[in-house]
Amino acid sequence: MNLPPDVDTSAAHAYESFLVPGVMAPWAETIVSQMHISRGMHVLDVACGTGIAARHAARQVGTSGRIVGVDIDQGMLAVARTVSIKEGADIEYVYASACELPFESEAFDAALCLQGLQYLPDPLKAISEVRRVLRNDSVLVSVTWSEIENCKGHWAIVSALERRNIDAAAVRKPFARANGAELHSLALEAGFKDVSIRTAQQLGRFPSAASFVDAMLRGATSSRYALEKLPRNEWPNFLAEVNDELAQWSSPAGIEFPMESNVLTARG
Repeated sequence: MNLPPDVDTSAAHAYESFLVPGVMAPWAETIVSQMHISRGMHVLDVACGTGIAARHAARQVGTSGRIVGVDIDQGMLAVARTVSIKEGADIEYVYASACELPFESEAFDAALCLQGLQYLPDPLKAISEVRRVLRNDSVLVSVTWSEIENCKGHWAIVSALERRNIDAAAVRKPFARANGAELHSLALEAGFKDVSIRTAQQLGRFPSAASFVDAMLRGATSSRYALEKLPRNEWPNFLAEVNDELAQWSSPAGIEFPMESNVLTARG
């Protein structure tokens, strides 16, 4: 993977450091466990980000398998490659659009997409491309957030922002594919069969409500746009409100709030 020398990786590093451990890692385990990956399989990770799901999958396929991560964010790919090398995971990272996958048809045994479908400009085209590169009867598993009200950390931030008449659309953006019925229809239209949708919950874990907000500010590019609109003098009260909202999920380690996603499973 050849990246320009001036790629800015600061946002990707923040995402990997702050959001992957507390938010994304539990979903990576969920998505890989649903795929029943075995040794020697060829697996595609669509919109791979910094590669947390790809790294989980790499442990399952072993040295005889192949893991490929695809993303259009060069900073994410640079960090993904660095972390994978550090962890000893043999993963190929490719800079490409999910809507135009640079692979031959029927090249993979399984595909996954972890919280990426909602960001794609043409999700039907992307899922159709995934169907094209999957072998017959291969599995696709995609995880997307359900309604924001069921993801308590994000909902606390949105509620506190909107009470101040601050546009929180950027925080809501990751929840654009919350409708399970629409996801089901997309997969069928793309040519998949045996399509099923279920909801699943995981816990977001952070030392405090303030650390969660800080993680969103540093590592979630879309949410940062909304949070940066908050006047400096409003921050103490804003953080207090988020803390009060999440206090019911306090734990000895900090806070552990529920997060809910739609898990789509389909066969090519």
